[in-house]
Amino acid sequence: MEFYQIKYFIVLAEELHFKKAADRLYIVQPALSRQIAALEKELGFKLFERDKRNVHLTPAGISFWREVSGVFDMLEKAKRNALYLHQNANNVLEIGYVGSALNGVLPAFIEELQKKISNIKTHLIEMTTAQQMVALKEGKLDIGFSRNPEEHKLLQYKVIQKETFSLVFPSSHKLSKKKTLDLGQIKDQPFILPSRSDGDEYYHLIMELFKEAGFEPSVIHESVHGHTILKLIENGLGISILPTSFNTMKNTKVTFIELKNYKPRAELFAVWNKENRNPALNRAIDLITKNMSVKL
Repeated sequence: MEFYQIKYFIVLAEELHFKKAADRLYIVQPALSRQIAALEKELGFKLFERDKRNVHLTPAGISFWREVSGVFDMLEKAKRNALYLHQNANNVLEIGYVGSALNGVLPAFIEELQKKISNIKTHLIEMTTAQQMVALKEGKLDIGFSRNPEEHKLLQYKVIQKETFSLVFPSSHKLSKKKTLDLGQIKDQPFILPSRSDGDEYYHLIMELFKEAGFEPSVIHESVHGHTILKLIENGLGISILPTSFNTMKNTKVTFIELKNYKPRAELFAVWNKENRNPALNRAIDLITKNMSVKL
């Protein structure tokens, strides 16, 4: 019985849906099915009852879940604490970030961090918001810079940037010369939007803009990477709605038209695990709290 198999079992027991559990674990569904089947074979009893539509825990599965959940949480905490001690010895800060955090916020944070901690080492990993939440809970990241993250009891959050959204057009588009636009004027346009896998909250926030305008967009492409969306727009494959700070990205032939009169705002958060004992993180949190004010 492998540690990761127990983790797969617990996630599937929480979701009771193979695809949702596989997405949460960042594995493909057949791999999850194989590991659950292997675990059941080793245990000698069925953990789940399956049919074409539903997944249910068996009575034995419910009992097993109750017993292993607490043990698994203890092992995860022990692993996190050991990892934090290792990072402390090397004065390392593991930082996850969404690509848009590079538009001013993250470089300024790193610069100030180096001033405060002369021998600090940072490992920077571009990740979606959803990936950051998993990594933070598992102790694989010290701090994340994410868009509208989900709430979790282990995590602490601070809004460090709040901004408007903008429509983004190819520079050659007939509407790109407009100073202002109402969303209703572009309801027939093809859209390229951030993927839902980037984080449910962020996705729903963008959808709220369309709801406020009274229509459902025709989405032809999705991506978790902002620079990919900009390149697709640049090549005339559609238009988008993105946080206005994306307009600081250089060498892109696109035009931004700010949506000043719409209520939803894009928020960038700093997120960390409350149980993280890395002293370098404590200094980073102090820097964020005192020096990184919310901007709008």
